[in-house]
Amino acid sequence: VDFRNEASDVTASAFGSEIRYHRFPIVATNYFGNSIKLDSVDIESLKGIFRTIFDAAVHNEGVLYHCSLGRDRTGTVTGL
Repeated sequence: VDFRNEASDVTASAFGSEIRYHRFPIVATNYFGNSIKLDSVDIESLKGIFRTIFDAAVHNEGVLYHCSLGRDRTGTVTGL
């Protein structure tokens, strides 16, 4: 699951075609601060993120989710 808003040209997993790739961009306002504007995050994107994670868990599959730095956006989803 790719949270990068700045990687709009990416459409598939770098790990190969057998890996499902889902993109749910979350806008980060300050990459080196503690700023995720949750009020600007689309609720449908959040639903999609958690549906993807829960579906994988139900089917005993792993999930890799990431953004560019792996702190603000991934940390927010991990916390939620």
